[in-house]
Amino acid sequence: MSKRRLWVVAGLAVLVGLAAWRLVPRPAAPTAAPAGTRATANRVATLSPALSEIAFAIGAGTKVCGVADFTIYPPEADKLPRLGAFINPNLELLASLKPDLVVVQGQHDKVRDYCRDHGQAFAAYPLDKVEDVFTIGADLGRRLGCAASAERAVASWRAELAAVREAVKGEPPVKTYLSIGRPEGRLSALTTCNQKTFLSELLAVAGGQNVFADAIEQYPQPSLESLVQRAPEVILDLQPGSGMGGSAKQASRADWQAVSSVPAVRNDRIVVLSEDYLLIPGPRLTQTARLLARALHPKLSAQLADPVGR
Repeated sequence: MSKRRLWVVAGLAVLVGLAAWRLVPRPAAPTAAPAGTRATANRVATLSPALSEIAFAIGAGTKVCGVADFTIYPPEADKLPRLGAFINPNLELLASLKPDLVVVQGQHDKVRDYCRDHGQAFAAYPLDKVEDVFTIGADLGRRLGCAASAERAVASWRAELAAVREAVKGEPPVKTYLSIGRPEGRLSALTTCNQKTFLSELLAVAGGQNVFADAIEQYPQPSLESLVQRAPEVILDLQPGSGMGGSAKQASRADWQAVSSVPAVRNDRIVVLSEDYLLIPGPRLTQTARLLARALHPKLSAQLADPVGR
């Protein structure tokens, strides 16, 4: 399996896990406890790349003792012990690290039960929507003793998304198909997302209109026939972690000739995006929003450039 495909599989495994979580009874997302009733955690294990990124972004990076596989950002997190992936957490290593807080993304009964049996604090966070990222940033800030820096970080994320929304507000919405994780070299087993996902919300911020917003499932697998019927004006082909060059992206765009009647294909408006953060609902969602906006509205690229220093 190629490195790119591993990235996509890893990202989709977590996203699909989240979707499944919504179908079973579960407690509400963790909320702040009254002052003085919750001990501050000094060692936290973050069992998803998104949660690792959030912890570092709010100023709690020195408290992270272990991370999930496929965590590569920030560089400091890439050097920490790996605790396995969503489907195969390494509980022996987790025990050896002695965290006083373990956090997971979505439902993870195995880790929850382990923490209960070993007296470790545990928090399961939904990361379906953009607002979830903000809520979790603030909650982790309180749990990890950096509430003030977390509030500042969350405020900056909100402001950056507002800036993207403001930049494109004068443009008509662009009918868009978001392709997530298709196999290399062919159009089969397509995956997209509906309106109840952070990717669709970011697309809306960027001035796009998700042509499968009304799908029943969060991450449906549409047929080529339904794609033709929805007639997107732009196809955004998300292939995270690939580091694809120009020739590889050209080959990927050529795959879409199988649906040549689609306006996006007919008018050569297929954009292949390979940044590693595309499927991660974390602090870099602001970069995703700007990237999507530049793809949909290339004439506004200068206004939508990433802030200086990023």
